[in-house]
Amino acid sequence: MPLQLVPTTHEDLVPGLGDHDEVVCDEPMSALHEIEDALALADAAIAHEQEPDAVHVRQRSVEGGRGRERELQERLQPLIEFLRRLPRADDGNPPPVRDLDEVGGDGLGLRYEDGGDVEGEQSLQPRPSFGLVERGEIGHFRLADDLDPVCQGTQEVCPDADGDGFADCDTDPNCDPTGLVCGDCDDAVEAVNPNATETCDSLDNNCDGSIDEGFDQDDDGYTACDQPVADCDDGDPTVSPGATEACGDSIDNDCDPSTPDIFDDDGDGATCDVDCDDSDPALNLDDADSDTVTTCGGDCDDTNPWMAPGLPELCGDELDNDCDPGTPDVFDGDGDGASCLLDCDDTNPALNLADADTDTFSTCDGDCNDADPAVNPAATEICDNVDNDCDSLTDEGFDQDDDGFTVCQLPAADCDDGDPTVNPGAAEVCNDGRDNDCNSGTPDLFDADSDGANCDVDCNDGDPSSYPGATEWCDGNDNACQGSVPADETDPDGDAYVACSGWNDVQGDNPEIAGGDDCATSDPYAFPGAAANETFPGACMRDADEDDFGDLSPPAGVTPGTDCDDQSATTFPGAAEIEGPLNCMKDSDGDGYGDDSVSLPVVPGTDCDDDEPTTYPGAPETCDDGVDSDCDGLDPPCDPRGGAVQRQRGTRQLEARGGRNVTGRDY
Repeated sequence: MPLQLVPTTHEDLVPGLGDHDEVVCDEPMSALHEIEDALALADAAIAHEQEPDAVHVRQRSVEGGRGRERELQERLQPLIEFLRRLPRADDGNPPPVRDLDEVGGDGLGLRYEDGGDVEGEQSLQPRPSFGLVERGEIGHFRLADDLDPVCQGTQEVCPDADGDGFADCDTDPNCDPTGLVCGDCDDAVEAVNPNATETCDSLDNNCDGSIDEGFDQDDDGYTACDQPVADCDDGDPTVSPGATEACGDSIDNDCDPSTPDIFDDDGDGATCDVDCDDSDPALNLDDADSDTVTTCGGDCDDTNPWMAPGLPELCGDELDNDCDPGTPDVFDGDGDGASCLLDCDDTNPALNLADADTDTFSTCDGDCNDADPAVNPAATEICDNVDNDCDSLTDEGFDQDDDGFTVCQLPAADCDDGDPTVNPGAAEVCNDGRDNDCNSGTPDLFDADSDGANCDVDCNDGDPSSYPGATEWCDGNDNACQGSVPADETDPDGDAYVACSGWNDVQGDNPEIAGGDDCATSDPYAFPGAAANETFPGACMRDADEDDFGDLSPPAGVTPGTDCDDQSATTFPGAAEIEGPLNCMKDSDGDGYGDDSVSLPVVPGTDCDDDEPTTYPGAPETCDDGVDSDCDGLDPPCDPRGGAVQRQRGTRQLEARGGRNVTGRDY
């Protein structure tokens, strides 16, 4: 029966090769010639893979001659091309093909043997040999007779819808995969098959069961080519379409630009950046009860202002006032043994319900000494230096002279309860013949300041520098006890300075005096330091206008200053700082230019109106306003075309000041 060459898919003969994309169903011919020439082609293609153009077809049969051999070579060109494309092993050799005997084949077929001496040459390649088998394999091709279902079209070939040479053999388990490679996991996409290279496109390109493997740089399970949403930052494992948006980190964590970075997940009105728990709406920043504490701040009931952290627990109100479940509602706050429900003051352990002295009164009843039964609110007050009746008064009714002391007071009693000037708190009066301080050890005649003069002759027994015959000091006191303070130690003009030198108020009894050396004791404007802006600011000068410059012509005994008019606070050296920073000028309007109408010793300036700050030399001029703003003696008329007519002075100097007429003309 004539035979044909069709591709094989038997991996038991060619392990690891799988399906191929060539189908050769040749027309019927002599089986012997078909096999011989196929063997020659296979042998040449395998043995001479490095030189495919030098394929040598060995003649195994003389029948047909060389012309038949060329005809077979042309007709079997697809087989030659297919064999050229056979995959190579890692070492460059053709893939191993096991002998038919090892797989139970019999009849006419192809066997591969170890390389040997072929036509006098040592071959390193396995050599095919021809054997008689009824049906066998020629390389990756099998010999099929005319009744083979593939060539007869009676068996459906496994589909290759995308034409990539790989079939979906799982759709129809009975299909014939001849010429194809099974395992195409998506037969609608040409770029998807077991031999494809995996690319980042959300497809399993190489059909290994994994999508875009090797393209997830941050190992977060998402790639930059995922569909419908890609990983927007494949270098950060916290950023991916499956991540949760983090609050306020300025990062698009979930790869959704519409998700705000600041949000309110729990809808309580507080955004995530300020909410203490943005997953619980009960925890928020509201202060519904206006107690200054929110639920985020620990308020356990934001509807009750009597409940918040920091509030004291109220006794027996059945509320958790301090928001601490561990604080009991009924307690003993002061630890005196009386609960807050019964204790009159649960913050003071001295006030309790005990009656230690068994006088029927407790401290809560007002017993001010629960250790003495004679002391309680019902007792009678007696003169014993004790508050017997607990009314906060001691020995009330027993102070006859109302000086705050009684005859029974301890540790010192009033020695004369009929004289309010005599009691333990009074000061001893000098030489009055009485014990004023109720202390017999205090002499009636004494020297309190230890200056050697007793109180009866010392004019100031509290000042050791004052006594009869003492040296007089510049201190505002009658040190020598002459009966009055010396005149040069007084301040008759009230300028805080006295005439004596070396003021030293040791006693501190004249705090209103600043110093001595007053050069004019009857002039309140003349004293040391009056003119602080002078070269010698400590000198005794007169400054009547209080501009901090001394009078240029003061009374005798007063140091002259530089103020040329001490009656005007706007006249002093440097008043016109623009025109004469060193000259004593008058500048009433403060425009920096001196008054031009003054008399010496005031230096005249150039300000033609010293009461108007907008009038001075060089000031902007307004036409026809009746004002000489720039002090040039002119008020220019207005030009009908707008603006002022420009004028120039004549050849003679304008003399507009001093009451003289203007001599000159306009051009």
